[in-house]
Amino acid sequence: MSFKYNKNWQERDRLIFGNVLEKYDTRRFEDLKASILQQLVTQNFANLEDEHNCAPQIQEFLDLAQEWEECDRAIQVTFGGYVVSPQREDYQVSIDSVLINTMQLDDEYKPDIMSPLLIKLIEFAGDFHPDETIAKSDRIYFWWD
Repeated sequence: MSFKYNKNWQERDRLIFGNVLEKYDTRRFEDLKASILQQLVTQNFANLEDEHNCAPQIQEFLDLAQEWEECDRAIQVTFGGYVVSPQREDYQVSIDSVLINTMQLDDEYKPDIMSPLLIKLIEFAGDFHPDETIAKSDRIYFWWD
């Protein structure tokens, strides 16, 4: 049985962007919280099995976010990607990047919390080979073309 997308694109766009544009082909977004992505999945605007080219499936992105955010509330995981217009046959929500922000994490505890998570993150990146990786002391970013 194939996935049936919720075609209420106005509601989908309100969830993602906070507004609705009448005309576009694709529309880029950044800083999408995992809770909003989960809501998009729950309401059938996004399919857990969808993947952008060689990027992880949406389910794998959500699993990553849950794992990091459960370790410390100061860690924020957000996603980037795009939506496709309902006028196109490939109407969808596509995730092509993830940002793990540790800026609010207490420096004293950062090594204890980050070390085991970084090992898992390296494995994650190794499995999916991102096209761009940015790793700094306060954030880690992966993007797939």
